[in-house]
Amino acid sequence: MFAVRLGPVGWLADKADGFYKVVGRRIVAATVGGTTDAKVGDEVDATFAVPLTPIMTVGGGIGYMFAGLFFDANSPGSRNTFTFLFFGYKFRGS
Repeated sequence: MFAVRLGPVGWLADKADGFYKVVGRRIVAATVGGTTDAKVGDEVDATFAVPLTPIMTVGGGIGYMFAGLFFDANSPGSRNTFTFLFFGYKFRGS
């Protein structure tokens, strides 16, 4: 299976907050008094998945994030390309 997706990364829940990594560490903070725009950005990614057995799948992909106004105003910029791998296991009865 191969798929390409384009969609929004999301918006900040609060314009005075920031953007966090999965582990909960803030990596981009809003300016004092809050940011003017809460849109984080948009992304495009390509994903593949290969079934190894009827119950196991492995896959991965590559993506690119187009920075929204929040990132443009509050971060000096960084690499926006990301890669990922995943492993899936289907439990009995699912």
